[in-house]
Amino acid sequence: MVSKSDLTIIGYLPSKNSTNIFLIMKTQRNILLDPVIGDIGVGMYVNSDVA
Repeated sequence: MVSKSDLTIIGYLPSKNSTNIFLIMKTQRNILLDPVIGDIGVGMYVNSDVA
């Protein structure tokens, strides 16, 4: 389970109509938005030394 203090890296497609990203931002405190990853739901492993 993800807690509010976890670092969350989110891939997204920028759009003025995006609403999912706002729902995630209400829940999570530490967020890195990365438009290069792609669409929401695409996972990525990040070593704890990096995060």
